[in-house]
Amino acid sequence: MATIQKRKGKQGTSYRVMVRHRGQETVYRTFDRLLDARAFAAKAETAVNEGMAGPVRAAQRYTLGDAIKKFRESVLAHRDDKSTAPMYDYWTKRLGHVRLARVTSDMIADARDALLKRQSRYGKPLAPATVKLYLEALSAVFKTCRKEWRWTAANPVSDVTRPKLPKGRDRYLTDAERTSLLAECANDSDSRLRPFVLLAISTGARAGELTGLTWGDVDLDRGVATLRDTKNGDMRALPIKGAALDAIKAMKPKEVGRDVHVFAGPAGPVFAYAKPFNAARDRAGIKNFRFHDCRHSAASYLAMNGASASEIAAVLGHRTLAMVKRYAHLSDGHVGGVIERMNEKIFPKVAAIEAEESAAI
Repeated sequence: MATIQKRKGKQGTSYRVMVRHRGQETVYRTFDRLLDARAFAAKAETAVNEGMAGPVRAAQRYTLGDAIKKFRESVLAHRDDKSTAPMYDYWTKRLGHVRLARVTSDMIADARDALLKRQSRYGKPLAPATVKLYLEALSAVFKTCRKEWRWTAANPVSDVTRPKLPKGRDRYLTDAERTSLLAECANDSDSRLRPFVLLAISTGARAGELTGLTWGDVDLDRGVATLRDTKNGDMRALPIKGAALDAIKAMKPKEVGRDVHVFAGPAGPVFAYAKPFNAARDRAGIKNFRFHDCRHSAASYLAMNGASASEIAAVLGHRTLAMVKRYAHLSDGHVGGVIERMNEKIFPKVAAIEAEESAAI
């Protein structure tokens, strides 16, 4: 049974919820608003009735910092991707001291707004997409707390509105720009630059996927590479054909270990491509183009050459089709051809009659 007590103090009016059930520990929560107190009381009574008293008590005992620490040790420790580390550092510093039961969607929304005003390392506010990743990282903790550890009965992040994302970029190289860029890359003092850019344009692979590629991952006879360290954690095959395959074959030393990186340099396995790429781009006179746009170029070329959304998603390694919808307009000609062939097949008599009438005229 849950009861709500109205309390007045120096800090103003508050509402104390007391949830009691025979044979179980009494749960207390204090809220500034009566609406929140009533909502918690209803959830607490439902939890008790459904046998969820354990998570309710755990949410009182553990802090968000405890949950994040355990999540990093038990879940993230087995992943190679360390990009979420700053995100969990932020949540630990911001709300780590708060008990799980007291973390509300209002608190998380305030933290979201603070992130949207936060300066990135480039001196600009964090992008909405980045802030969305911060929220998803925190949501993953609460989901694990609820499903696996039974530390909480709810996920307050689910009630927080994600920032509205801007329209995705679909900047791609024209034929003239592509020719000019590759020519400037070939003139660069670093012979790795042209094959690196050529591979990015022809396959749609991300820069991180290419820098992590080893010779053991590349089968030159079959013309395919195996990407093991991808953004979404899924291993996928990367077909390498035509000029890109010729460039990679020309790069391979006569004797090289399987663990040696394809684009390794004297200073280490990671190819510092950004500076020489930007220089080649500028020499080519190409505006508003970033290296990641090589990936957009590959997707755009696929769409313009008749690839379906599912085929583009498979090449780029997207789990859903949502990310490739931005290229749909580039395949209008292909779609129109499909519609035309369909109509010719299902309306053959009509087409024949129209043809005869046209010939008679």
